[in-house]
Parts: sequence; C-alpha cells; structure tokens
Amino acid sequence: MYKFFVVATLIFALASNAVSHEPIGKKEPGLSAVLSGVVLSGTGQFYNGENGKGVMFIVSEMIGWGLMVAGAEDNVELLGESVDVDDDDSAFGVGALLFFTSRLASAIDAGVSARQINRGERVSLRPIGRGAMLSVRF
Repeated sequence: MYKFFVVATLIFALASNAVSHEPIGKKEPGLSAVLSGVVLSGTGQFYNGENGKGVMFIVSEMIGWGLMVAGAEDNVELLGESVDVDDDDSAFGVGALLFFTSRLASAIDAGVSARQINRGERVSLRPIGRGAMLSVRF
C-alpha cells in the first residue's frame, strides 16, 4: 500500500509541473471554485487552463472514492446481519479524507488561480534544454 502512495505522489508531482497552456481571457473565480467544489475536483483547473493540476485533482478524488468503496465493501452478510470481517475501517477513513481534502483544495486553488490569472500573475515551470526554469510573470 505504501508503494502505491509513493507512485501516486510522483504522478501528481509530474502532472502538476506540466507546462500549462496560456489561458485566454478573464476567468471567473467563483465559477471555477464552484466547478471544482461541487461538480468534480479539477474541473475548475481545466476551466482556468491548468490541465496538469486538473488531472492531479481528478486522480486524487478517484483514489479517494476507490479507497472508500474498498473500505465499505469488507462487510459480509451473515444470517441477515452485516458483519465487519476485519474490524478495520481505515481504508474508508483514508479514502474519505482524501476525497474531501481533494475537493476543498481544488475549490480553493481554482478560485485563487483564477484571481491570479485575471491580475496577470502566473508562476510556471518551463522546460529549457536539460533543465527547468521557474518563472513568475507580473
């Protein structure tokens, strides 16, 4: 299980550092926050043109859902009663925490990013040759 989280963290790091396309026009912070907080984690990032972050948040929400389902499915029906076979609901708890944290972080990030886009402030990682350069534009 530990290796899975290490691999997932590496995937998230690579997705969040992907070069994003320049967004066109002004973005609505409220709309992007609602998209990520209510519809699906990451949709506000896609609206803002931050595709790498959008993928990262969608994958984290899917992992959270998967863990919640896996944690809830360990009950066995025995003589009409549901019996918890292993009495360990940690998978469900970790999944729920990941799901709700992903939703909240995605909504906050989408709104903040939309405001930064509207002000012309952008921080991006751009590949240059064999290295990378962090650039901030004001």
